[in-house]
Amino acid sequence: MLSATFLALATLAAASPITPRQSGNAPFSWGKAYSLVVNVTDISTDFQSNPVHRLKVVGVHAGAGLNSPTVTFNPESHGDVFFNSLTDHTVRLSGGTPSLPPMGVKLYDNNPSAGNPPFLHELGFNFGNGTWGFGASAGPLNPRPCPQLWAPLEGTFVVCDRGIDAPTYPRFAVQFVEGQANSGTHTWYQPEPHIPANCVAVKLVPECATPSENDGKSSNGDVEVENVQCYPDVGAIQWTEYSECW
Repeated sequence: MLSATFLALATLAAASPITPRQSGNAPFSWGKAYSLVVNVTDISTDFQSNPVHRLKVVGVHAGAGLNSPTVTFNPESHGDVFFNSLTDHTVRLSGGTPSLPPMGVKLYDNNPSAGNPPFLHELGFNFGNGTWGFGASAGPLNPRPCPQLWAPLEGTFVVCDRGIDAPTYPRFAVQFVEGQANSGTHTWYQPEPHIPANCVAVKLVPECATPSENDGKSSNGDVEVENVQCYPDVGAIQWTEYSECW
């Protein structure tokens, strides 16, 4: 005969199951458009006065056909919306006009002669197709298990506090730090030693958004819009529950 104590414990266990740390990825969906949410890789390094963790990425006008990526502190903002071009492996901004060129995500060459720290690359949301090799999802071109934006180079995205804020020069700039091959093997890249002191390493995580009927159409020619992995609500995910995600 089962003891009363055993039955009580069994009943409690059934009513209150233990939720272990998951072994895989957080539940995701699929879509053809997404916004980008900042996830600070090490939350202890986030800016104390102006934390950027879980903020949305937006572009700020920086000149004719040029936009500088930054973060928005407006809680009502849904951020800029992007899509993947499967035709030329670029990332473009959603909602363009078919009679105009697209707005693509561009990775600039590092320019130490202009005073930039080594390995630091500026980004732009500019007129044009964008730089080949950007994408957002998880798959053959992105060995990471969790959907995120990846760049043509190995390294990490960063948000940098540049100290001043101007209409065409956002204080908090989304940039990219190129990793350096470990022992020249090109098998593992370590960007962390090259991250400037005023920057924090981040992942840019795709959150599902509503696509525009004009996506993939532009004066540069039509492209195929890729169906990518994205999260319904990045802010609701408890990353510590998933062992494969940062």
